[in-house]
Amino acid sequence: MNVVDQYFQQEVEKLGYLEIKEGIQQPKLKEFVGIPLPIYMKTLVGELKGEGFQDGVSLQQFIDGIIIHLAADSDASFGEDYWKLLEYTTENIGKYVLSEGIRWMQIEDERALLYFRFLHQYDLATPFSETNYGRLLYHQGSIEEKNELRMEAIRILEGVIAEEEDFPLSYYELGNIYEQEGFQLKAYHFFQKALTYLDDEGVKEEIRDRIAGVEIGAQLEKAISAIQRSDYEKALEYLHAGLRREDSGILNYYLGVVHSRIGNEAEALGYYEKALEKGANYRELFLDLSVSYYLQERSLEALQVIEEGLQLYYEDAELLYNRLVVHLAMGNREAAKVDLEIILQYGDIPEQVLENIRQIKAIYDI
Repeated sequence: MNVVDQYFQQEVEKLGYLEIKEGIQQPKLKEFVGIPLPIYMKTLVGELKGEGFQDGVSLQQFIDGIIIHLAADSDASFGEDYWKLLEYTTENIGKYVLSEGIRWMQIEDERALLYFRFLHQYDLATPFSETNYGRLLYHQGSIEEKNELRMEAIRILEGVIAEEEDFPLSYYELGNIYEQEGFQLKAYHFFQKALTYLDDEGVKEEIRDRIAGVEIGAQLEKAISAIQRSDYEKALEYLHAGLRREDSGILNYYLGVVHSRIGNEAEALGYYEKALEKGANYRELFLDLSVSYYLQERSLEALQVIEEGLQLYYEDAELLYNRLVVHLAMGNREAAKVDLEIILQYGDIPEQVLENIRQIKAIYDI
């Protein structure tokens, strides 16, 4: 049994079973005497605490119990009997279950999920019910179950799109998922697709707001991908597009990275400084900014920014290495020697830093 089925199997434990006795007054249940019929325990407990149990369990409570039972365990005992009862008592099973799923969405997500699961399991699903099944499933499960439920939720939503390319709600929910997970470019794509297939201007305006919220991240993802391909012209295009939306620290940082890669060190320095002013405090920013100051022969400022970085990233070998290099450039051999001794005490030193240190020791005899 896979993780998704195991997750739903647990719902069977929330059911109680009542056996229909001879003399039952409800005509539609007389045929099922002796068969244990499921009822949701929360419903039963509520009836016992209140006034509702005096007339016995209602037919609808048994019907809902059967739906939950079959949704949770498709190989359930008495499955054929339960289906027969559903067909006997419910004019349109799919329509009834869908309406109950929609009703429970306003009350309890976990309960609504079971109705949409039932439709999914028994080929009664609609694009709307499948989308809500995927949406609700994504948010369920323990830490151990989460990844499998996530993958199943995405598979379901993508399946809706494969069958109904113009169904906007599934695109929207995929956009929500990817935005929540930090995949801004994917979120941007799915929100744009949802917008394409919508007619309601009010909803379209809401999605435009969502698109604006992920656009900066989407441009940044594209820029980073372009940097990795050494396509710096495209990277600058994407970063400036994002900057037109918001003058943020991270966009300025990556503009500094690109200008440094293409040899515009003075421009790179300006963007790094602006990133710091905007509140960026990435370890890489302190490293790159200190290198830029060093290359511009602004050693005191390089030392200052390294000290700022070490306050946040204490005992970082690469920041200490940069300080060592600056000390040597300033003629502070004793200070450089202290940095070297500290670095060599660390157990996990990047290989490139070790190689650079070997060269420095050979040249400077420290």
